[in-house]
Amino acid sequence: MVKQSLTIFLLILVISESNGTLSDFLSMATDIAGALGTESSGQFERGKGCTINWSYKGQMIGFKWKYIGICSDSCTKEVETVFYNSRAGSIEHCLENLYHKIARHGDL
Repeated sequence: MVKQSLTIFLLILVISESNGTLSDFLSMATDIAGALGTESSGQFERGKGCTINWSYKGQMIGFKWKYIGICSDSCTKEVETVFYNSRAGSIEHCLENLYHKIARHGDL
């Protein structure tokens, strides 16, 4: 119930501040969602002096909320971008796909 009340409150706030255009509405909804913790980033060492950077960001794509996962490797310069319905899915699949790209370089 609290989640629904918060959603309704945010929807009313966004609509009242968006000046009525769909583009403004979607932009403001994305900004508010970002402030609520729908984006994050980090990095970890994978060995051989190489670092993997990862990030995700939630945003409206069309009329659906999606998470964009972006992962990159500092040594091979490979980058992977994925779109998923969940934060965990976006990072999990991003890292898995990046791992396969790095493996093709023989750099694991």
